[in-house]
Amino acid sequence: MLVHTVLMKTKPNARPAELRDLTLRIRLLASTFSGVGSFAVGRNVTEEPLDQGYSFGFILNFADHGALDAYHVNPAHMAVSFLIRDVASEILVFDIEN
Repeated sequence: MLVHTVLMKTKPNARPAELRDLTLRIRLLASTFSGVGSFAVGRNVTEEPLDQGYSFGFILNFADHGALDAYHVNPAHMAVSFLIRDVASEILVFDIEN
């Protein structure tokens, strides 16, 4: 299994409605994409001193590298990527094989 983690520092002008829309789209993408197992999406809910300003993110679990590769070229993923770029000033992507 591959754990795909995406963390974001949101732009100061990112509106709550944009983040709600992004959350819904990520949930829809994760729940309908055939290669995705479980997932989590949302804002950081603790005051962690080491968060380095990353305040929003999501985690998707994929069965294998092939499922992650298919996800990356999926048109729905591409649309979500553009939304992320609209609201995020910095993005960190980290994949772990589990």
